[in-house]
Amino acid sequence: MRIQLRVFHAALWPSSPTQGLTTLLAGIARMKHLFIAALLLSASARAQEVEPAALRGGIGFGVGTQYGVIGARAELGYGAFSGSIAVPVFLWDKSFKTYALAVRWSPRGKSGPFVSAGAMLAVDDNEFDQTTLVVFSLIGGWRWRLGPLSLEVGAGPAVSHLDYRFPKEDYGARNGSLVRSWSYGIRPDVTTQPGFPFDVSVGLGLNF
Repeated sequence: MRIQLRVFHAALWPSSPTQGLTTLLAGIARMKHLFIAALLLSASARAQEVEPAALRGGIGFGVGTQYGVIGARAELGYGAFSGSIAVPVFLWDKSFKTYALAVRWSPRGKSGPFVSAGAMLAVDDNEFDQTTLVVFSLIGGWRWRLGPLSLEVGAGPAVSHLDYRFPKEDYGARNGSLVRSWSYGIRPDVTTQPGFPFDVSVGLGLNF
């Protein structure tokens, strides 16, 4: 089934007030060992030299929802905190688009452990059906500095909200109907259940 995505609108809201929150908490509980590891890495980093607070930036290429699936990311930060925006660089379908935003805490600045919270909007809208996918993720990982370059690897829990409208024909009673659902992990379409259990972030960057 071809997936399509519609302009982002009320898809963020679950069918019941507590469904989205319950799904997120369940996901975090299932990834508790990653969180414990991230906290231990952060604690050990405090004993090491921390870079003086300064304005910093960078551009990078990587995979993961915080890179827009496969995309380029621009990052700007000060001290331990930074924000980023990402757009896809590999599009297998002209109707498919992704946009991603993230905020990050890295106690050592340009390198070392980090915790990043992000959201990605994916939209696929064509003449057959429409799909809007929103993914929220919380990633813990490590960034290594290689001179002006950096390499980062991370993973963490994610929750997805899928808004899918069936085609107007060939699906019987479902013709043109709208399906909305929250899922733990990354669920790219109505045929993928339960979806990918966690999100990853792997990228190479240039720092300045």
